[in-house]
Parts: sequence; C-alpha cells; structure tokens
Amino acid sequence: MPFAARPGRTIALVALLALPALPIHAQDATAPTAAPTAVRTLTERFPESTLVVFRSRNVSRDVAWFTDGPFGRMVADPEIKPMWDTAMGYVEKFRASAKEGTGVDFLEMLRRVKGEASLALTRLSITMSGPRPGLMMLIDCGDQREAMQGDIETLLKLVPEGRLRTVEREIEGYKTVSYQPLRKKAEPKDEKADGEEENPRRTRRRRNREAWIDFVGVIQTAWIDSTLVISNDRSGFQKFLKATKDQQVKALGDTANWVQTMEKLGGTGDSLLYGNITGLTGVIEAAAGMMPDDVGPVVSALGLDEFPSIAFSGRYMPNGIRTKAILRYTGDTTTGLGALLQFNRHKLQVPNWIPDDVMDFWMVDYDFDKAFGSLLSLVEAAGEEPYEDMQDTFQEFEDTFGIRLRDDLIGSLVGPIIMMRYGATSALSDALSEQRMVFPPGGAGSTLIGVRIRNRNPWERLLEYAEGMGAEVSEYGPARIISPPTGMDMALDLAITNDFMMASIGTTSIIRPVLSGLGRTGGGLGAIGGVRKALEGLPKEGVGVYVVNYGKWWSNTANLVKLLVDMRGAFGAKTDVTDLAKWDVPSSEVFEKYFGYAGSVMDFKPGVGIIMESNILLK
Repeated sequence: MPFAARPGRTIALVALLALPALPIHAQDATAPTAAPTAVRTLTERFPESTLVVFRSRNVSRDVAWFTDGPFGRMVADPEIKPMWDTAMGYVEKFRASAKEGTGVDFLEMLRRVKGEASLALTRLSITMSGPRPGLMMLIDCGDQREAMQGDIETLLKLVPEGRLRTVEREIEGYKTVSYQPLRKKAEPKDEKADGEEENPRRTRRRRNREAWIDFVGVIQTAWIDSTLVISNDRSGFQKFLKATKDQQVKALGDTANWVQTMEKLGGTGDSLLYGNITGLTGVIEAAAGMMPDDVGPVVSALGLDEFPSIAFSGRYMPNGIRTKAILRYTGDTTTGLGALLQFNRHKLQVPNWIPDDVMDFWMVDYDFDKAFGSLLSLVEAAGEEPYEDMQDTFQEFEDTFGIRLRDDLIGSLVGPIIMMRYGATSALSDALSEQRMVFPPGGAGSTLIGVRIRNRNPWERLLEYAEGMGAEVSEYGPARIISPPTGMDMALDLAITNDFMMASIGTTSIIRPVLSGLGRTGGGLGAIGGVRKALEGLPKEGVGVYVVNYGKWWSNTANLVKLLVDMRGAFGAKTDVTDLAKWDVPSSEVFEKYFGYAGSVMDFKPGVGIIMESNILLK
C-alpha cells in the first residue's frame, strides 16, 4: 500500500542528488512518443509506476556553470568573500569530520558524478514495521567508475560485522550485487581498556548505522557501462534492468502520463523534476487508512484524478536560466478542486504604481465570485450538515458587521490580486529580538497584499468596526490607512483606496504604494530596463506575472541567515556557527552586480493546466 516515508531520512537521500540537479537544461530535448522508442534515456527506463523523479542530464556541466559563471564571480567579490569563506569554513569542518569517521571524502565522491544523475521514488509501501520508500538512483561516473567503486567499498566496511550478506548474481545479463540485512546479534559493547568508560559517540554512530540498515532494507546494485544503479526496490530494479536490455519493454518513458506531460512541458530537458500525482493519490488512501472503495469517491469528488502530474524543466543560457513548469489539469473547471481555478486571462504588464525598489512583485487575475460559487457547490456536495454550518457562518458575519459576506464583501472583489515584498527590515529584526509574534509573511520582510475592488463601501463598514475596537486611522486624500491600536504588538496595517484593498506587514510597505497609486502616471517597477529584459521572449498574455530583484533577494536572504544565527546566540542556544553573525552583510547593490531580475508569466488553460514560464537573468 503506497505511503510517505520517514521525511528526514528520505529528504536526506533526495537532497544528495537534488543539489546538482537544480541547474536546468532544455535545449535539444525531444518528447518521447507513446510507443517504446529505439533510444530511451536511463531515466526513462524507470518502472512505469515511478512516482517522483529528480534528474540532471550532465552534472559536471551544471557544476561548471555555477563555479565558472556569475555565482563563482560573486563569491570571489571582496565584499562577499569574507562571508562566503566563513560559511565554507564550517562546510570544510563537516567534510573533515565525516572523512575521519567514514574514511570517505564525500565532496570528492560527489565530484565523481560526471554525466546523468537521477533519483526516483519508485514506490511507497506500508509494512508491519512502518512506511518504506522504494528508491532508485542512477549515477553516471564516466571515467571515475573505479574511484566511485572504491568509495562504496570503504563505506561498506563501516557496516557492523555480521549485519549484511553479499549476494552476487546475474539479472537480465547484468552482474548485480545485493546487500541483505541479517538478523541483529546481541549488541556488543565498544572495546575499551580496563577502567575506561564506553565511548558514547562511537556507540551512537554504530546504532545509527544499524538503524539505516534496517530502514533501507535490501540494497541492489549494478553497473551499466559507467552508470551505477542503486535501489532498495527489488521489483523496480529488475524491471529497470529488463527495460534496459529490451527497449520494447514498457517503462516510465512510455506511459501516457509521462508522454503527455513532457509534450506540454516542451521536452524532458537536461534536468527535470517530475511528479506522478495520479500515483501519489494512493498516498491519501494509505494515510487515511482507507480501502480503495472508500478513497475512490473522495478522489472523484475532489477531482484529484484531473491533476495527473506536475513537472519542471528548463535550460541554461549564457546570461541566465530559462525555465518552464506545469501543473497538468485535464478537467474543464466545472467539478472538484478544478472548479476553484477561476482566472481571467489578459494582457500582462506591471502596474506603474508598483514601487521600483521592491524585492519581488506578484500579480494574478482571479475571479473571486466564480471561485466562491464553486466552493459553495463543493461544500454542498459534501453533505447537508457542512453546508448548513457554512450558511450559519454567513448569517453570523452579517449580524456582526451589517454586510453580507458573498454579495457585498466577496462580490466587491474584482481582481487582480497583488503581492510585493521589500525584504527584511530593522523593524523585523527588533520584533524578533524582543520575541514578539510576527505574522508569517513578515518573516520574509515587509510584505503587502492587495486586491482590486469595485466598491469600497463594504470595506468601509469593516473600517468602522475596527475603529470601534480602537484602531487608528490615517487619511491620505481619498485613501485611509488603518493601524492596530497603540500598544498592540502587531505589524499589520490595512489601506482602502478608491480601487484597492491592501493589507501590509510593516507600515513602510503600505504607505508608499498607496501614495504612488494616487499620483503616479508612469515609471515604477515596470519601467526598469532589467525588468523589461527579463520579460522579453515570454508570452504577452496570461493570468499572472511575477518579477524578482535577485540582488535584493540575495541580500535579504543573507540578512535573515545572520539574524537567525544571532538570535540563537542571544537566546542561549548552543551553536557552532555563531561567528556567522559577525558577517558584514553586503548591500543589495553588491549582489546586483552579478544577478539581474527574474521575470515570469503564468497562464491557465482548461484541459492543459497551469503553466509558468520564467527568465532568470544573470550578469
């Protein structure tokens, strides 16, 4: 029965391969056909039932792009190098400690990956001892095959004696080696001299190794030319080798879900993230303890079967990365969760009143009235009781505020929804150091969320209610800004203009857009050359647009890391990285020398899905 594995351990395995898989390439990609093809990549030979795939076509080329490109030049900058060297010092410390404990330099081991590398979740199952993932990893080592084999043999020597049995055999013409856990013997104590205490670190390491052995189960390995195949999914491993030997054997690359997703995505790309949502719906069944007959109606009612897959790919360019993502949707927005996908398609542009110094800006045109009607239909289909409860809630809202939730409040929203962030601020730092509660978006800095309205009267009624509760109101011409009562530890402000309702985390993010919106007729974020360049080559129409200033994003991230490290020391937490708080975090202007803007456009097409295309520009 499918299920999710223990997150921490599984994520560790996924992250090992996902890091080099982040760089994306999509040129020269060709979508596979529905019938088995004469040439299939190793990744496309995974079992048909594969649920998730992370893949990089050429790891060494990806790494070179980082080290020799803008990122490599950035970390060598005199203003950034001290911060980078401090962080890398801790990486080297961990590297040395790991080598001392295992005899293997894990950084060098990763460098042995030269070509294609993939990690797949081939199955999820429930056993008497708990959930177990079926994983398969492909690593093309090129001319480093022998060195990689040596690293593996060194690691195997760490396994306690008598805990593994090695079995060699031939499967589909390939020599395979499997490592099978044996029943544990009585746990021996660590060797020590007379009067010496047992070494707790050594004991902990031994127990952790044994826990991993029991969790992973039987591991099977094989070499296909220079590619190492590792898997704890016995059936999936055999299917993979069979599909490798015989191209007519159906595999992942021949399934309709894969083929159609890659066609909509525009090709598999040199790196890829693919999720088989149709297969993952089985996780819901196991997680809820349902039998198939029980979960079927739930999946059908929510329309989960109309979301068969999700995928992300792209390609490197000399001056950036071009990416494309898709959440496939095969429905027509009339049933299930798909009925909530109510977007308005329009000509995409950045409003001129958006300040030009925001960290990022997002806008999507959403039809609130249609979506709310669809939500009511879903609740009504769920049963009479939840529907009546919702109607009671509507009545309570009207009795309290004197306005109707759907007809007046929701009915006044016409879209688009906008969101902008300015990044971490000193006010945020002060709030955290005083251990005050801050609304989650504030954790990423001063944030503003707004939506266009056709009628401000219902919102004025809410304003009157807030004033009655002691809220402070500031007048800016026709705009009004509502702040929490004096003395309250809140950073949430509201603003009502003639055409927008806004909510802000941090007052600095709400006043300037309000004033700009009242008087600006040109300029703003959309007038910046880097923004226009980032949006070049992307579709001109869609349902949403997204812009990121990566110089500010990097600076904001560095500030937050420093702040969190400093907070750990201030609160007395034991940490080995308190020196990181001594960084002189470079300004956003320094990062902007190496990173430009990112532009993205989102579109939605019933029967196809939600599509996001992006340009991430570097310098």
